[in-house]
Amino acid sequence: MLATDGIARLLAFACFLGLMGTVTPATKLGTNCLAKSPDLNECVKNIAQGIFNNMHLGFKEVGVPVMDPLQVVKMDIINGQGSVVLNLELFNTSHTGLSKVTVDKVVADPEKYSLDMYITVPNYNIEGLYKAKGKIIVLPIQGEGNSYFRFFGIKGVWKIKGEPKVKNGKTHMKITKFDVEIVPKDLKMRLDNLFNGNKELGEQMNNFLNQNWEEVYTQLKPIIEDSFSQIMQSFGNRALDKIPYNQIFHDIS
Repeated sequence: MLATDGIARLLAFACFLGLMGTVTPATKLGTNCLAKSPDLNECVKNIAQGIFNNMHLGFKEVGVPVMDPLQVVKMDIINGQGSVVLNLELFNTSHTGLSKVTVDKVVADPEKYSLDMYITVPNYNIEGLYKAKGKIIVLPIQGEGNSYFRFFGIKGVWKIKGEPKVKNGKTHMKITKFDVEIVPKDLKMRLDNLFNGNKELGEQMNNFLNQNWEEVYTQLKPIIEDSFSQIMQSFGNRALDKIPYNQIFHDIS
């Protein structure tokens, strides 16, 4: 599983605070959207784009600090089956690239509690310390030290489904399903100090990882996406529990 409060807060904020228009006109992002407007999708898309464009500045108006770069204390990626059997821990990592996201398309249906968003991330970089043990395809892997992961040309899809929930006489949205798809065009990575510092074996493994990145990522992709889905659904529901639905879309009673 993949676990990171930092990324969870970021994605929950971007998706639920920005896309649902909970920012006020005083912020740099504009006003709320109307659910029954013919321009709804474009309105939501513009707010989402504004969220990403300002990740490097943060949102003091709502108490959110700078998110690009984002500092993440710990991440765990664990896969126990298939051709990639891996226990990978990442520590004190810096994540950069979300302020360059392009929101390609939004399909929103507030009356059905549904939202789909399609994004492109040109570059997403993770740098920090790692500890790894396992097997990559046919080769054992073990080590700890500095690392980086550089994703290029990511195509992402977020598909959110929900239902009404009444709290204190007011209707809120409860997320029942949050599907995530993350597809990079390329991935470059490096793990220093593999095999107790054996440079020859370390270089061979790094070359192998980069040459076979698609198979490695394909094996880990379901775990990464499912973990992001669970995290985002949890944090999203926490946010939505505080906001009546008619404060998000003013023309829905």
